[in-house]
Amino acid sequence: MKKLPSSFAIILASDVRLEVDQKFTMTGIFPGTIVIHKNPGESYGLLTLACYAEFYEADGPYSINIQVSIPDSEVLAHAEIPNSDEHKGTMTIAGKFQNIKIEKDGDYNLSITINGKSFTKSFGVELVETESE
Repeated sequence: MKKLPSSFAIILASDVRLEVDQKFTMTGIFPGTIVIHKNPGESYGLLTLACYAEFYEADGPYSINIQVSIPDSEVLAHAEIPNSDEHKGTMTIAGKFQNIKIEKDGDYNLSITINGKSFTKSFGVELVETESE
């Protein structure tokens, strides 16, 4: 019987790694607005965005998609996870997108869609021009 998760938590960071002892290590956790540096004269900056997510009371195999997008607009990065194995209890998803092209300040979403239901973490982005030397 498939049962969608009842609640979830998503943490955004610069990097996430699965260690040999099945623990996850995260670095550069983003507590609020993400500041992205862009080179002088360029209209965009590049974002590396990692996520660690836990879904509680999950029951069943799932089809999972992850995407980074501008709300009600374009998808900037997308990944599809092959059908998952049976899950009972807490399901963990961790991954990373590299070199997401960010062209403007504003609000963005990281969404994890499980069997058609989206679980979303919104975050702000501020582009800052790197000072030339």
